Amino acid sequence: EGLVKISREEPLTSSRRLVVAKADGTSVEAIFDADGGFSKAKCSCSHFHKYRLRAGPCRHLIALRLTAEKRTRS
Repeated sequence: EGLVKISREEPLTSSRRLVVAKADGTSVEAIFDADGGFSKAKCSCSHFHKYRLRAGPCRHLIALRLTAEKRTRS
């Protein structure tokens, strides 16, 4: 907890939003749908470079989603 530092968050069209952050020192970026799913995502970790989103999101993207959802609810 507290390892995700969001540097940018902005609304996009069609109820989507862009979130850019560092998760445990790893650069992450994601566009979330209205339901919280990933439209597009990027992470600099080896898991993401190997599998992209085909094997599911990496731990950094999961941490980003949880932190972004928590900020939205607050």
